[in-house]
Amino acid sequence: MTASLALSQTDLYPAISYSGREWRLRDFSAPLFGSLSQLEGLSPAQAELLARRGVSAELAPSFLEPRLRDSLVHPDKIKDLPQAADRLAHALANREQIALLADSDADGSSAAAVMIRYLRHFDCEPQVITPDRLSEGYGPRVEHIRQLREQGCGLLITLDCGTTATEALSEAASLGLDVIVCDHHTAEAGLPPAVAVVNPNRFDDTSGEGGLAGVGVAFMLVVATNARLRQTGQASDVPDPLAWTDLVALGTVCDVRPLQGSNRALVFHGLHSLARQAQGGGNKGLVALLEVLGIDKKPTAETFAFQLGPCINAGARLGYPELARSLLSTDDRREALSLAGKLVALNQQRREIEERVRSQALQQALQQAEAVGKDLPLVLVSGENWHRGVLGIVAGRLRERFHCPVIVLSRSRDESGAEVLNGSGRSPEGIDLGTAILAARQVGLLTAGGGHPAAAGLSLKAEHLDELKAFLTTRLQQEAKQMADSPSRLTLDGVLRPSEVTLQRMKAIETLAPFGAGNPKPLFAIGGLRIVSQRSIARDTGLALRLRSEDSGLRGSELRGVCFRVYDTGLGQLLRGADTPSFAVAAHLALSDFGGFSGKVPELLVRDVAPIGALAHLPSTGYVPIV
Repeated sequence: MTASLALSQTDLYPAISYSGREWRLRDFSAPLFGSLSQLEGLSPAQAELLARRGVSAELAPSFLEPRLRDSLVHPDKIKDLPQAADRLAHALANREQIALLADSDADGSSAAAVMIRYLRHFDCEPQVITPDRLSEGYGPRVEHIRQLREQGCGLLITLDCGTTATEALSEAASLGLDVIVCDHHTAEAGLPPAVAVVNPNRFDDTSGEGGLAGVGVAFMLVVATNARLRQTGQASDVPDPLAWTDLVALGTVCDVRPLQGSNRALVFHGLHSLARQAQGGGNKGLVALLEVLGIDKKPTAETFAFQLGPCINAGARLGYPELARSLLSTDDRREALSLAGKLVALNQQRREIEERVRSQALQQALQQAEAVGKDLPLVLVSGENWHRGVLGIVAGRLRERFHCPVIVLSRSRDESGAEVLNGSGRSPEGIDLGTAILAARQVGLLTAGGGHPAAAGLSLKAEHLDELKAFLTTRLQQEAKQMADSPSRLTLDGVLRPSEVTLQRMKAIETLAPFGAGNPKPLFAIGGLRIVSQRSIARDTGLALRLRSEDSGLRGSELRGVCFRVYDTGLGQLLRGADTPSFAVAAHLALSDFGGFSGKVPELLVRDVAPIGALAHLPSTGYVPIV
C-alpha cells in the first residue's frame, strides 16, 4: 500500500498506517490504574501496562512473580490423567518395557526429553521413536505399533501426537499394547482406543488447560505419576520435575502457546532455571546450543522463539528428526556440543532453502491477491517438490504479508506414481484453520490433516485440490469477512515521546516478561520522527534506521530503529524513500546489538509506520503526542 492510498483512508480509519493497519490502544481503566499505582514498588509505567492488560491489583504480585504451586491445575482435573498416571506407575513398579513415540518439533522433542529423563531416574531406558515427517508423516503408524509389540513393549506413550491416530491405536489395542496419549492438538468427537487420552483439548475436558503445549501435558503426567508412586508406596525416591521446566519453557514458547496461567508460570521458572544452568551444570543440550550460538545474555522467551527454537526445529525440517531429542536428553557435554553444532549448521541450510521456496510461493500469492482483490479469504499455493521441511515457515511469512489463512503445498509422486500434495497452513488470530482442516478430512478431501486454530498440516491427492480450495474458502469465508471489514489491527500499550525511550522504561517493561502469545511484548506509538539514513540488514530483507527526533526533550538528536522483513514490501519502499515526512512508528523497545553498543543503547523494533496525524486519535494517560 502506498502512502497516498493509506492517507486517503483516514476518514474511515483515523489511525490507519501506511501499510493499511489500524492502530488502537488497549482499553484503559482509570480506577484499575489507580489501584495498581498504590502498590508498593510499582512504577506508573508498570501500573499503566498492567492496567491495559486487565491485571488487577490483587493479581499483580502473582503475575509479576508467578508460582507454580498457585498456577498449576490439580492433575486429577485433566481428563484421563489419573488413569495415565496409574498405568505408568504400574509399568515402572513392574519394570515393564516402555516406549515413547514423539513428534520431532521443539514441542515434541522437549516432551520426549522430559519423559526420557523421568524414566531414566527409575533405571528405565525407553525405546524412542521419532517419526520423520518428511517420509513417514505425523504421529504413530501401524508399522510402529507392530514393531514395538514384536520387541516386547508393554506400554507406549505418545508425546505431542496420537489424538487422531485411530488406525494405529486400534492396531495396538488388537495386539495388546497399552497406549497413553499425551497430546494437545485439536481433537475430534471420536477418540482412538487407548488406556488414556490425555489431551486438555478433548471436547469433554473441563480442566481449562487447553493452552498447554505437548511438553506441558507430559510434565503434568510426570507430576501425577510421582503422586501415584508416593501414594501407593511403590517408590519414595522420585525426581523433582521442576528440574525440567527449562524444557517445558522451550516447547511451550516454540509451539506458540499462550503465556498465561500455568504456561506463564512454567516459562517464567524455566527461563530462570536455564539462566542458572548457563552458569554451570543443568541441561547440557540447551547450554551447549547457547554456547555454539554465542549467546551470553540472560535467556528470554524471545531467545527460545527466535534463536534456539529455529535450530531445534532445523533437524526435523531437513530429515534428521532425532537430533533435537538427542540434544535435549544427553548429559554428555562433548556430545551436546557436537549435536548443537549440527543443528546450527542445518538451520543455516534451512534458511537458504526457505528463501527459495518463499520467493516462488510469494509470486503465486501476489497473483491470487491481484485476481481476488482486498477480500482475500485464503492463499493456497503449491510447487513441484518444494522442500516440505520449510512449508510451515513460508506459510507463516505469507500470513504476515496477506493477513489471511495461508496453505503452502509441495507436489510429488507417491509409490504408485499418483500425484499427491503435502503441506502446512498458518492462520491469523480469529480464524480457526485447524478445525477447518479436520472438517475437510472428515468429508474425504484429505488423506491426513489436523492442527491448531493457528497452524495445521495436511495431505491430499492432487485431484482433490480444487475441491479443497473451494471447501476451505467457503468454510473460512465468514471468519475472513469479519476481518476484511476492517484493516488488520495493531494493538498498542501506550503513546510515548522519543525522550521517553529510556533504559529505565525498558527495565519497567521487562518485569512483565516472559512475552509471547497471550502476553505480547508491549508495543508503543512514538511520534515526531524523520529518517536520517537507512541501510539493508538481514540479507537484504530488513532495514536499519537512523531516526531524528523533533522532541526537544530527547538527549541527543537520534534514535536507532530496525524493521525486519519489510525490504520488498510497500512499507519498505516507503522507508527507503528520500523524502519521508515526519511520521510515527509502532515499535517495541529493545537494547541495541548493533554498532558495538553491547546492548546498552535503546533501540526501536519497528512494526509499522503511520502518518503523524494518526497519533491525534490515540489518547494517552500520560502525555499529548507530537502532532
